[in-house]
Amino acid sequence: MRRNRKSIFIGAFLIFLLITASVTVIDVYTNWLFFSELNYTGVFTKILSTKILLGLAYGFIALAFLSANILIANKTTFPPIDLIFNGQTGISLNIELLNKWIKPLTILSGIVISFLIGIWGSSFWKEMLIFQNLLTAGINDPIFNKDLGFYLFKLPLFEILKSFAKLIIIAALFIVSINYFFRGGIVARGRGMFIDKKVKKHIGTLAGLFILTIAVGFYLDKFNLLFSPHGVIFGAGYSDIHSKLLVLRVLTVLTFISGILFIVGMSKGSRKTALVPLGLTALVYVIGLVIYPALLQKLKVTPNELALERKFIEHHIAFTRHGYDLERLEIRPFDVSYNLSAQDIQKNNATIENIRLWDDAPLLRTYSQL
Repeated sequence: MRRNRKSIFIGAFLIFLLITASVTVIDVYTNWLFFSELNYTGVFTKILSTKILLGLAYGFIALAFLSANILIANKTTFPPIDLIFNGQTGISLNIELLNKWIKPLTILSGIVISFLIGIWGSSFWKEMLIFQNLLTAGINDPIFNKDLGFYLFKLPLFEILKSFAKLIIIAALFIVSINYFFRGGIVARGRGMFIDKKVKKHIGTLAGLFILTIAVGFYLDKFNLLFSPHGVIFGAGYSDIHSKLLVLRVLTVLTFISGILFIVGMSKGSRKTALVPLGLTALVYVIGLVIYPALLQKLKVTPNELALERKFIEHHIAFTRHGYDLERLEIRPFDVSYNLSAQDIQKNNATIENIRLWDDAPLLRTYSQL
């Protein structure tokens, strides 16, 4: 029976792997034909090798993290589960029989999820190549005084790494929670829920690590304020810098402390230590990032928008000119002559043909007078 069960798991995994590999090979071969036709095989091999290396790196890191948590969960033992009906003991479940199925299933699920995470990670090859070929722009932003290369080459990869950390922690939480639930570490008793102390410590540690990734997210979010689509311009405005920036800095510290205290509180069984800092952080988030910026915008910025947003509009114009390389434009005076002849029109026929007969500016003025 045991050998047959392992054969079923291995066979299912091999079928899944074969189907995925077949689809991948077809896609790779099609792209190879396309790039070969254009004589860009070097570009194709660079992209493909980056995808493979990234997939292996993300997949192996995910597998190592998930395997460590699954190993901890599988080594944890629990007493027999007694299902209670109407206040009386009903059925006693066979833990050993459940272990024979749940332990291999969690290992298999960890392998499959790691494989999928590797595929997910390989899709960010462009961000990795951009990071590997980073350059300095030679000009700093006026808010954080960072070189523009940070936002173009580094920040996108940092965001991906943050998402990767969140993903593997969530995957580990899901797998070990299912493991503990079916093996007796988490049991529903009446209207409540019994959770073993070892389970609380393990799940609490994972949840605390997830909270720490949220703190990293708040830290990166302050740089993303420069890409804010709200306000009169694209980018940071008055309310972003004078309200959200300060709150994000406070939330970074508070969330980091909350994550540490959550781990400590869950390990010691103190709900107050674990939950009170989280509640305070959530309150700061709602008031500081939702309510206060909206009130500041409505009561202070909107009545005097031009004066308060002037500095940020000037930043927007300056960096737009830099981005489109408009600083090197040469302004030359053009003497208008109204004595055109047929020969002048023939010599400048390309210019004449390029004149729009339906120029929107005079057309709108004309329509507005009707």
